[in-house]
Amino acid sequence: LKALARQIGVFLASSVSSGDGNKDSSNTGSALRAVKEIGKASVLAFATIWESLDKAGEKLLEGTTNTTVNIVNHKWGKDAAEVAADLGHVSKNTYGTIKNVKGVGVKMVVKTAGKHAAVSVITGNKKDDTKKIEGPPK
Repeated sequence: LKALARQIGVFLASSVSSGDGNKDSSNTGSALRAVKEIGKASVLAFATIWESLDKAGEKLLEGTTNTTVNIVNHKWGKDAAEVAADLGHVSKNTYGTIKNVKGVGVKMVVKTAGKHAAVSVITGNKKDDTKKIEGPPK
């Protein structure tokens, strides 16, 4: 996901026309405004898609759990269905824990994309040969 975020950041930076390379304040100001507008719209769209996919995954997990519980209840009875339901809750909690521990979420992607877009605009780099940008030490 960090590689995807880096690609988004570089794309945002390359979406800003660099003109003839002058560094005067009017070109720099308009370029930064353009980056801000493009970045805002792109990040909002990406966040919406990301959250929708995340919610769809949660709904899929919930639906699968409910269906499994119904099948187990039909085939093996109430006690086995309760065990299946408990296992479903464990898998939902595990999914949430993995998301939180690995930091896989919109916030991480947005931060990484923002860092790479800023570096690409400042350095004039339009290709994905940016060095890895590390966050604060953990």
